[in-house]
Amino acid sequence: MVKMMMTTREENPVLYSKLRREYIVMSRIRFPVRTGSMLVRGKVVRLEQNLCSEVGIYGVILSGAEGEDEDHDNGKVLLNAFAGYTVRSKPADVDDGGVMMGVAALDSLAVVQ
Repeated sequence: MVKMMMTTREENPVLYSKLRREYIVMSRIRFPVRTGSMLVRGKVVRLEQNLCSEVGIYGVILSGAEGEDEDHDNGKVLLNAFAGYTVRSKPADVDDGGVMMGVAALDSLAVVQ
């Protein structure tokens, strides 16, 4: 995808601009791997140097409708706030699958200073 975007940027700037509005191009995150245990279907599974966790941050944004009369806020942002988080841990060597497939487990977050 990155190569295609770079080629499009040079060959067709208008299309590149459109694609940039529609897609997010991300680089792969290199996550720390650690030893840990998960409870899977009632059994404790120990993962030696093969456990990774990811934090998902949720947010909410609420804006007024765009319009020309006084009843609209013309797209003004009314609320932009944090709405919670989730932590999911899974074997580091598994790319696909999640909690519902039995590959990952919901986890908790502890802040250490």
